[in-house]
Amino acid sequence: MKKTVSVTDSKGQVVKTITAANTDWYKTGQFDGYQFIVNNDVLGDLAADDYSFTMNIKIDGVDQDSVKLELNKPAMRSGAYHDKYNDLESVVLKENKVSPFVSDNSPAIKIEKFGEDTQLRLFNKYWNNNTELVFDGYVTGEESFKDLNKTLEIKDSSNKVVKTIENLHSAPTSWGIPTSVGDDHTFQAIIPKDFGNEKNYAYALKVLDKEGKEVYNFELK
Repeated sequence: MKKTVSVTDSKGQVVKTITAANTDWYKTGQFDGYQFIVNNDVLGDLAADDYSFTMNIKIDGVDQDSVKLELNKPAMRSGAYHDKYNDLESVVLKENKVSPFVSDNSPAIKIEKFGEDTQLRLFNKYWNNNTELVFDGYVTGEESFKDLNKTLEIKDSSNKVVKTIENLHSAPTSWGIPTSVGDDHTFQAIIPKDFGNEKNYAYALKVLDKEGKEVYNFELK
């Protein structure tokens, strides 16, 4: 038995096919479960649109069934593991904002692009191997940022500043897509685990001059 998952756009066109693994999670020896991974390269290359997922089954090379995935009790993750699809966090991959949503009891994703006039651009938003939330991004513009202090500010739900991290490092630049900015315009903000719950905390990139005066203030989300 071979299972594949079709990634289908809003016009019904299949844009990507992903191999799914057979699993016997529900009864040992009965492989009626599945697992599939929509990896970063796939998500980062999708055009702006809404996408759904369809399971295709072949036995001995013969098509048997093709059904739209429904939300029963799958285990899913973008950051932490979740039982509810609606609880999945949005991520950013290659400047694609990926937002999970539910459509007719089926899992779906929305891909959005940053507008051309957006000054702060996130290239990636993800969870690293230490399960820390990470923002990689850059600020457009021709002015030099070499003498400016890029600072991360974290506020709690009462709008109180609970953590400040100064002198953020430049982001890794091996992204594979040109950004037309120098390294001094880039940043990497790693959120400490204690402040990584986006429902409880808000994040901002502040750019300060030598005197500590705020030059830019951007929300990170």
